[in-house]
Amino acid sequence: MTIQQRLKSSQTHFCLGLDPSPELLPRGYGQHSDPVLAWNRELVEATVDLVAAYKPNLAFYEALGLDGLHTLAGTVSAIAGRVPVIADAKRADIGNTSRQYARLIFGTLDCDAVTLAPYMGEDSLQPFLEVPRPSGLPVFAYVLALTSNPGALRFQSLECEGRPLYHHVLEAVDGWNHGWAAGRLGVVAGATREEQLLEIRRLWPRLDLLVPGVGAQGGDAAAVCRILNEGTGSALVNVSRAVLYDEDGDASPQAVRQRAQVWSNLLARKPAE
Repeated sequence: MTIQQRLKSSQTHFCLGLDPSPELLPRGYGQHSDPVLAWNRELVEATVDLVAAYKPNLAFYEALGLDGLHTLAGTVSAIAGRVPVIADAKRADIGNTSRQYARLIFGTLDCDAVTLAPYMGEDSLQPFLEVPRPSGLPVFAYVLALTSNPGALRFQSLECEGRPLYHHVLEAVDGWNHGWAAGRLGVVAGATREEQLLEIRRLWPRLDLLVPGVGAQGGDAAAVCRILNEGTGSALVNVSRAVLYDEDGDASPQAVRQRAQVWSNLLARKPAE
């Protein structure tokens, strides 16, 4: 079963970002040899029935030093194929370098998908779809198109041949899906840009979307969900900080589950007609 099929079988668009900050872990986890992994495992067990996917951002694990890769691998293993795992890496380089990144993300960690930066062109992306996974399952990648950060439009909205640059990325991804990518590429499009997100959904309705920017970044979840329900491609809405932590600092698995339940319901998929 492809990642698109698995996501379309879910009842929600909700993707939980597993982006741990060790200083914010609840008391008691310090007794574990790997506090972050212990917390992540409990979060997965507390929320796996509420999410369509998990998205660990590799930076939060790389920041842990040499032990961080073990923590990341243990986190992916804890999910154990129950829902897709997207490695938020934003990688891409010359072909041989991209192949090494892909060997880690797909060949070692056995993630389902990865986020990629398209600036270096299709030859920097292709190696990610060529590395086999230990599980034998297909690989997938989300290409950055229109991101949610405040400075994104400085480049992404630049006019190029009468259209914004991100349109060219979307068109390229759509074309690659009909060629060498064979339908294994989606795009990242931020929730903080509702007008553009609606435009993307209507012009490229079959593209699979990963949508950051809801929650702490201020995107309107209800509006985004209505937009995503219009298209035929799968769609994930990532929420991280707003679920993992609250203003009172309660990051216990029980509290995280309560917040995850709210987001799972808020981001419910429209029933298939």
